[in-house]
This record gives sequence, structure tokens and C-alpha cells, in this order.
Amino acid sequence: MHCAYSDTYTIDLPPGHRFPMAKYRRTREQLVSEGNLVPSELLAPAPCSTEDLRRVHTQEYVDK
Repeated sequence: MHCAYSDTYTIDLPPGHRFPMAKYRRTREQLVSEGNLVPSELLAPAPCSTEDLRRVHTQEYVDK
């Protein structure tokens, strides 16, 4: 299995947010500790190209 994850990507969200950032770190740690995922299967995502953004967003959104 491969999994996209980055330790360097975080967003400050308000307390009680339904998707707290620590949740994703803990999920990765749990998967690795249980042997369901090995560190070599973790892929660091790359920034999306402008061309790819234009496939799913309006030009106005991309320009902002």
C-alpha cells in the first residue's frame, strides 16, 4: 500500500475542528506501529501544477 503524507504540511485550525491536523499524524503512526504501512510506502505529495488546478477550478479561483 502507498500513502501520501507529509510531516511538514500543517494548517492551524480552530479548537474543536472536525478534522484536527494531529489526527492525520496519529493515523500514520498507528498504521506504521501495527505493521499495516512501512515508512518506505509513505509518499510526500508534490505541489499541484497550475494546469492540474485549471482542470478542477475556475480560472478566477486559480488566479486568486
